[in-house]
Amino acid sequence: MPSPAFDPAGLAHSLARGRRVVAAGLRGSAPAFVVAAVAQHHRGAMLWVAPDEETASHVHRELTTFLGKHADRRVLLYPASDVEPYSGLSPHAEVSRRRIEILGRLLDGRPDLVVASVGALFKRVLPRPRLGNAQELLAVGEEVDREALLESMVEWGYLSTDLTEDPGCFSVRGHVMDVYPPGFDGPLRI
Repeated sequence: MPSPAFDPAGLAHSLARGRRVVAAGLRGSAPAFVVAAVAQHHRGAMLWVAPDEETASHVHRELTTFLGKHADRRVLLYPASDVEPYSGLSPHAEVSRRRIEILGRLLDGRPDLVVASVGALFKRVLPRPRLGNAQELLAVGEEVDREALLESMVEWGYLSTDLTEDPGCFSVRGHVMDVYPPGFDGPLRI
């Protein structure tokens, strides 16, 4: 009896309809290959849960290799906290920025493929409404209450600095404000 044909579009359609899909007996890089093939036909975001950080990093590399560069879908590694809970230490700023960036992309409806370890998913995050309210869309030519925007940015966790060099920072000089949002390649001037 012939084995069933591999149909990534059919699998994506089944997932979109809420059906459970099971692929058994896959070894090596085959699971990442199958997920990458299905992801090319699936419109929404996808989450791969790995047992640990090492496996998550490995799967992230495999999926990135199989998917290549797609304009609208990115393969993102959702990092675990680099400190233990209740240790009295704060996580590294880059880890927090990366987590917020990925959550923001998911909140915006981007069709990313996120790889995370179980440990990364156990760390509490901002509730969806609060994270959604921690964004401000500015348009060219729009007038904005500068003081209210600055207050909001501090409330959202931005750090006021003399020079805006890192994500999550902003600086104000006269009527010019530079902001470096997480997920951007550089600061924006307002």
